[in-house]
Amino acid sequence: MKYFLEHNGKKYSDKDLIDAFYQLGIKRGDILCVHTELMKFGKALLTKNDFLKTLLECFFKVLGKEGTLLMPTFTYSFCKNEVYDKVHSKGKVGVLNEFFRTSGGGRLGELATLFFPLL
Repeated sequence: MKYFLEHNGKKYSDKDLIDAFYQLGIKRGDILCVHTELMKFGKALLTKNDFLKTLLECFFKVLGKEGTLLMPTFTYSFCKNEVYDKVHSKGKVGVLNEFFRTSGGGRLGELATLFFPLL
């Protein structure tokens, strides 16, 4: 158990987040599409990368290998007349989403307008 977040003076661990996922009814083998707003979570108690990695590990622990995690990584390159490159075009919809996209191990879609990596 590691504490990774503080909110309103209370520290939360990875176990707390996993328990919250189970309370929401998330289970092994589920398919989740996750949009995040990390600024509302509270204060990170770990380095940026360790914090983001911990969040993803919690999802994976609950979903298992049978589950699927999707996160939008929209680049909006089409709006700026830019060439879309699924490997190098940076996502613009959140730090966790971009961390997920670049962490490897997942599959990346081909559509620039509806780009969701999944694992």
